[in-house]
Amino acid sequence: IFAEEITMRNEVADRYAQMLEGLVTTPTVIEGGVSTWAQYVIEADDRDGLAAHLREAGIPTAQYYPKPLHKQTAYESFPVGAGGLKVSETICHRVLALPMHPYLDGQTQTKIAGAIRDGNRVPPALRVCAHPLDGGKPRCIDTAPGATAYRLALAPGRYVVVAQAKDDPGLRFAHASRIRCIRAPCPPDALVELSLAPGEALAGIDLTAGAAEPPAAADG
Repeated sequence: IFAEEITMRNEVADRYAQMLEGLVTTPTVIEGGVSTWAQYVIEADDRDGLAAHLREAGIPTAQYYPKPLHKQTAYESFPVGAGGLKVSETICHRVLALPMHPYLDGQTQTKIAGAIRDGNRVPPALRVCAHPLDGGKPRCIDTAPGATAYRLALAPGRYVVVAQAKDDPGLRFAHASRIRCIRAPCPPDALVELSLAPGEALAGIDLTAGAAEPPAAADG
């Protein structure tokens, strides 16, 4: 690598560090050290969810070391201390490599940081209710802060599902398109899994046909 490219890579890394402060854990360099930044690897609590969000935004990412060395076949015969290697086993589920090269411009990095900001928002505690369209009693559940999925037991029928922030009923969350019966076709009291995505909308669910594919969300 040419010296000029190393300088440029460090400028890219510095911009990342500034843009991503407070959003994710960014890498650091030891005092007096210089990195060539072959990769720029962040840590995120919901690494897989963030990677999926970035993929939908057209931003490539990579997970270079999905399995720690001590769990790979070549190292099976080597001893592991009492308690295992907890740091390695934890980090492998948190790390994600972002685009990194010396010609990555600030405008592109701003787009990447914005997508990370959008995908890293933690849902608040929610009150989720499925309202039958026939006027029956709604089924409701409370979620904990940060929950991105939940389950409701629903009888076959047509519903409108409303997810509202418990501390701010005016803040609503729409549902992602991946809404399905755990067991299809949906039997009575089918267990339905609903995934959340931020947005001001209501989501409709029709379980009458067995498959729980929602119609397009309408602004609410």
